[in-house]
Amino acid sequence: MAGVWRKSSHSGAPDNDCVEVAVEGQWVRVRDSKGPQLLVKVSRRAWRDLVAALKATAV
Repeated sequence: MAGVWRKSSHSGAPDNDCVEVAVEGQWVRVRDSKGPQLLVKVSRRAWRDLVAALKATAV
């Protein structure tokens, strides 16, 4: 079953670049809305760790 794709709240400006994610069980699928056929699939834990690291280094 495919998850529901959601766009990042930080996507869209200035060039309408969008990162989309869909949670599917223990996996998170990530894609660029301009090239949705190219996507990556990571574990929920890896996704959580990535988001935490990005938040920790955000300026």
